[in-house]
Amino acid sequence: MKIGEFSERTGLPVSTLHFYERKGLICPERNRSGHREYSDADLSWVAFIERLKETGMPLAQIKRYADLRAQGDSTMEERMDMLTSHRERVLGEMAKWRENLSHLDDKIAYYESKIEKEETEGKPLILQQASPLDDYLAYDEIIDFHDADVAALAHSLHQDAADDTDFIRIAYEFVRDSIPHSADIDEDALPCSASDVLTAGHGICFAKSHLLAALLRCEGVPAGLCYQRIVLDDKEPSTLVLHGLNGVYLEDEDRWIRLDARGNKGDIDAQFSLDGEQLAYPIRPNLGEADLLGVFAKPIPPVVEALQKNSSRSELWQNLPSAIED
Repeated sequence: MKIGEFSERTGLPVSTLHFYERKGLICPERNRSGHREYSDADLSWVAFIERLKETGMPLAQIKRYADLRAQGDSTMEERMDMLTSHRERVLGEMAKWRENLSHLDDKIAYYESKIEKEETEGKPLILQQASPLDDYLAYDEIIDFHDADVAALAHSLHQDAADDTDFIRIAYEFVRDSIPHSADIDEDALPCSASDVLTAGHGICFAKSHLLAALLRCEGVPAGLCYQRIVLDDKEPSTLVLHGLNGVYLEDEDRWIRLDARGNKGDIDAQFSLDGEQLAYPIRPNLGEADLLGVFAKPIPPVVEALQKNSSRSELWQNLPSAIED
């Protein structure tokens, strides 16, 4: 058969067949015109080469096997030894793949169980939006924990903690209680970055979430940003805006929790909890409110733009972002 038909029957492109020929893996007969003529035996041999490749035999070893094959029956024992050794390697790889597959199955089963539990209990599913987890430890101009004052505060809070979970609680309660919400104290300045919030001593929900993320990341605790869409004023329930809070990763439990450091007052009573969320604003679906699923490694662009382009909180209150995407 000609090379075109041979290529079609083997499923290999002509360029690959030429490569095999240059490497001495296949040696098709030539007709009187000098054109290659492939046989059924060549089909079987190329199929065997592909099996060796697919099971991880290096090309140099395949070439060695092909050379021995070309020498005839006198090399059968050496070829058998090569295949026996390769078989042992394949079995070893299969055992590793089975172990890895078992771990994947366990992880999938864990997530299926968790998702089913969250759906049954009516809790929002918290999804990591970035990969790897290191993205939730990163420093940037907003989550600027390399700032000396932010780092010093993080270290001070961490020293008082019994473990990472206790540190998360301490840092959360500091931001919630010691950094008031700007509106609660009638402050009009509009800090954005973690260091700006610490310097100002106040911030709105987005800004406070930036500070909490910075404090936690500074001490190696993965933390991100979460968002809800809520009614700004119950007197005008048609106006929905974004509200910012935090997602924090619990390494020992391999899960995320949400914490809302907005600051408590009146009916607002957000608390640190590992068993069930107690956020500042319970969602009211009948008013169109919603949890916007996801833990973001960086503050979303509409929030950053709103904080940086508006000159004051009063101005921002007329231009609050209402969606994750512009």
